[in-house]
Amino acid sequence: LELWSRLLDLPGPDISVDDSFFNLGGHSILLSQMLMGIREAFGKGVSINRFIEQPTLVNLANLIDQDVEATATVSPQALQDAMIRPELDVLPISRLGNVH
Repeated sequence: LELWSRLLDLPGPDISVDDSFFNLGGHSILLSQMLMGIREAFGKGVSINRFIEQPTLVNLANLIDQDVEATATVSPQALQDAMIRPELDVLPISRLGNVH
């Protein structure tokens, strides 16, 4: 509750354990900060996907209690595709147009 209160700039009494993080003004950047804060405070990671399914304090507490660690699996094809360096053509200065 304290972390949400600080991140969302809301007084603790205004936050219910059933309120949605996003309905209270949370967004992706605050979500990232919250997940980092949880890792620092509890030494545990929480799966972003599992939290987004039910973005409430009750669900978050359950996820922390379950010691749910985000374990993403990456297919070999995805790893191979990520290693491909894109071929980008550089435009000559004469084709830049008006840059002001």
